[in-house]
Amino acid sequence: MIDFICLSSRGAMLDDGNRIFLVLAGCEMAQKGQAYRKVKDGSIKGDIFTNFRHAVIGSISGIAFEAEITTSKGDIAVRYIISDLDLGKKRSDLTAGSQKWESSNGPFANLIWRILDRALRETEQFS
Repeated sequence: MIDFICLSSRGAMLDDGNRIFLVLAGCEMAQKGQAYRKVKDGSIKGDIFTNFRHAVIGSISGIAFEAEITTSKGDIAVRYIISDLDLGKKRSDLTAGSQKWESSNGPFANLIWRILDRALRETEQFS
């Protein structure tokens, strides 16, 4: 599953495709130690930055990223966190989880999947 934790956003609305793209690009940047990446993929183009600072929101912690992108819906500036758990995952694991999450039946089911998925990941850490 992909967790997109938005700290702030300005401009056009982010859709699910934008969120997934930003998380995947951020994970690849963190795994390669890149602080900056110019991106262009389909209707998305722009820049993603990080200084690898750790951010904490409630019980979620991870690396903070900033992106300035242009999409078919307009310009977007966004600050977001990618969780520590997601940063260590391979691209195929991230996208497989998001497909499972998106295929459930509605908002309540999405919440339950997220809670169960997070609990399973945390349990695996201590095994």
